[in-house]
Amino acid sequence: MKYLLSFIFLITVFFVNSKETRLSLLIEENQLLRIVDDAELIIIDVRSPKKYAISHIKNSINLFVDDTFSKGKRTDLVAPLSQLAKLFGNSGLTKASKIILYDDGVFIDAARLFWILETFGAKSVSILNIGFQSWTLHGNPITSMPRKLPPKDFIPSVSPTKVATYLSVRKILDNEDHSLIDVRPEKEFLGIESVTGEYGHIPTSINIPFTLNLDSEATKLLSKPKLLSLYSDFDISKPVTVYCNKGKQSALSYFVLRHLNYDVSAYDGSWFEWGSMQNLPKWQPKIQP
Repeated sequence: MKYLLSFIFLITVFFVNSKETRLSLLIEENQLLRIVDDAELIIIDVRSPKKYAISHIKNSINLFVDDTFSKGKRTDLVAPLSQLAKLFGNSGLTKASKIILYDDGVFIDAARLFWILETFGAKSVSILNIGFQSWTLHGNPITSMPRKLPPKDFIPSVSPTKVATYLSVRKILDNEDHSLIDVRPEKEFLGIESVTGEYGHIPTSINIPFTLNLDSEATKLLSKPKLLSLYSDFDISKPVTVYCNKGKQSALSYFVLRHLNYDVSAYDGSWFEWGSMQNLPKWQPKIQP
């Protein structure tokens, strides 16, 4: 009996400690302050190397989000596996790393890297619910001293449920049980404006601009109850795919829907690809600007 009680105690301690080290997808400012010196934590500044060199959150490394895009002709697409494996490995990441991301406070850059890391196998990725500028204004610890981790082996493994292609999106148009959200500004959705040269949107898609995920000052995400209200028309038991122009804006909506426990994927090519393909259906205004 004595040994049984000891065993139960050890198991209980193990699970309690495991629960304590598990990070939520969204990390608040006060949470990071408590764990900023945790040696097992990898805080990633996704801003440019130039901004990182000036100052950054204490103990953070730099991984520029733009380096995750393809270097070929299709610069709107995510980089190939070999490029990502080298980038993440040289940054000292493994798929088991405990990662927290932050950016300038626009959230779309941190969210883009969140989606890519999650899509290619990282098991524990979170986003800080505050940008670097606000972090600094609040008097939180920053430094100009760079942090460099020893290289690791990051072996990507693609999760097909998290990334959509034009082929899979084409099938969604005939599937009432799969929702499609266009996160671009309303004027782009309506074909009044365009940054790609193609006007309109993918048929059956519903417009929820990515900016609606942010509070009135655009410095934090809305509270969870308000986010649930924003997406209340979508059945949480049914899959959702999001798209924008080139994948950054939709990454924020992807993250928010993950935060709300939706089954969500992001269309990598987005409207930049879809709008340029003549054989794909499009909703377009009768008179284009």
